[in-house]
Amino acid sequence: MVVSEREFLVVYNYGMGGVWGFARARSEAEILRAFPELSVVHDAPDWMTQDRERKMRSKSSFAVAEPSMFPEWLRILIADREAS
Repeated sequence: MVVSEREFLVVYNYGMGGVWGFARARSEAEILRAFPELSVVHDAPDWMTQDRERKMRSKSSFAVAEPSMFPEWLRILIADREAS
C-alpha cells in the first residue's frame, strides 16, 4: 500500500518567536524524524488569516523528501544542526 503525502503546519520556535511553514510528508513522524527541531501544529493560530496563510504557503512550503525545495530558513536550520 502506498501512503500519499499530506500537508502539515509546522513551526520552528526559536525562543522569541517562530518560523512557520507547510511540510508535505507521509506522516507527522516522518517530519519529526527529519527535523526534530520542528513542531507540528494541529490547529492554526488565531493570527493566521487567510492572507497570511496564502503568503506562507507561497514562501515556506516544502516536501520532506525534496531537499532541493527547502525554504532558506530550513536550510539554515539544517546547516546549524550539522555544524554543532
